[in-house]
Amino acid sequence: MGRLTGKVAIITGAARGLGEADARVFVSEGAKVMITDIDEVRGQALAEELDCQFTHQDVTDEHRWDELIAQTVEQFGKLDILVNNAGLVKVGNPENQTTQEYRLTMSTHVDSVFFGCRAAIPAMAASGGGSIVNMCSLAAIQGESYVAAYCM
Repeated sequence: MGRLTGKVAIITGAARGLGEADARVFVSEGAKVMITDIDEVRGQALAEELDCQFTHQDVTDEHRWDELIAQTVEQFGKLDILVNNAGLVKVGNPENQTTQEYRLTMSTHVDSVFFGCRAAIPAMAASGGGSIVNMCSLAAIQGESYVAAYCM
């Protein structure tokens, strides 16, 4: 207990699933946590339950990242940890998935990680360093044809 006492973390996609589990562990270990998600109802409810902060964030919005980092640093004074967890699954393979679905998947899983790292690194450096955790699925190792873009 207390391994994250004094640390400030942002966890994306934290309204449910693995992001929610991460938020629960981080709070229980003493971190101050900013959870983000596009699901405002579940995100706000979890933030109230865990006594942490919630803000709406579409991780594919490049400019929202700068706002999120500034908001977090303003509220907590620093940023120590970023967990790039947000994700989605669109069923489809190259024969039947639309370009729009493919691009949304890539933007959510790839572009957002770049945007998040780029925005977070200067704030972490300003407070002496930090940690970035980029989540991925086992599907990246063993692909499944029915969710081809997700596996990429």
